[in-house]
Amino acid sequence: MKTAEAAKSEKLRKITYGSHVKGGKLSQRDGLLEVKDDKGTVRFTGDASQMWDATGRCD
Repeated sequence: MKTAEAAKSEKLRKITYGSHVKGGKLSQRDGLLEVKDDKGTVRFTGDASQMWDATGRCD
């Protein structure tokens, strides 16, 4: 989004992105993403991704 007006849109209040994991189960806990194998062992954790404007402009 490029303007303050666009940021106020109700359509942008919540944005959902799809994801998939092969051979495990993806979940979110306390702002972290976690992948567990079929035995429930945690195999991966990490911060949830964030997006930003990468154009380099500061409008």
